Amino acid sequence: MIGLISHTWSAYAISWNPGKLILRNGVELQGELNFNWKADIVQYRQEDKVKAYSIDQVSNFMYFDNQLNNLRKFVAINDCYLLQHGRPQFLEEIASGTLMVYRSLRITHTPGNAANFDMDGKLMKSTNAFVYVVHTGNEWLGLNEFYNQRWPQLMSLYKDDLKYYIKSPRNEVSRLVNRMVLICKYNALIAKKLTQEPSSSSYFTTDQTDGNNLR
Repeated sequence: MIGLISHTWSAYAISWNPGKLILRNGVELQGELNFNWKADIVQYRQEDKVKAYSIDQVSNFMYFDNQLNNLRKFVAINDCYLLQHGRPQFLEEIASGTLMVYRSLRITHTPGNAANFDMDGKLMKSTNAFVYVVHTGNEWLGLNEFYNQRWPQLMSLYKDDLKYYIKSPRNEVSRLVNRMVLICKYNALIAKKLTQEPSSSSYFTTDQTDGNNLR
């Protein structure tokens, strides 16, 4: 349901970021966005008008996170049985290419300030607060399941190219980062093979995108 921002949300100091929102009916909206992880609500502001869109209305959206200095992309997913008991939800894109990696907020995690939860930089880098999944094009797999069942075979195809990026993780964070690096390198190798141009992006890369150049 589309509506003006509620009095409850307006009580919070909402952080706005430049972005683009694409609705399921094909309408594209450019302005400022705020994403409420807990409620699965995207708020859109243009000039003095503010509207809230539910997951049933949204196809995907992206915004430049001013605090994290990173372009973030989200998509509404209906068919990932691994997450939230199969209910529709927003997943954040972490790596793109042949292997797509997404994450979603764990339903057991309850933030104190739901309206600004996604602006908490420390929490956004926490491995415990999120569930990570991989979409191979044919199936959804949890990140651990993917590495146990699919990665060994994929790794063998580019063993010499990827061996330089294999690290000994010191903790859960370094293990997650290393896995993302390997997946991004694998995606780049596949893209180069097909088009001779690498095509991979990740939340963990150092390259940043100017928020004024959202596409």
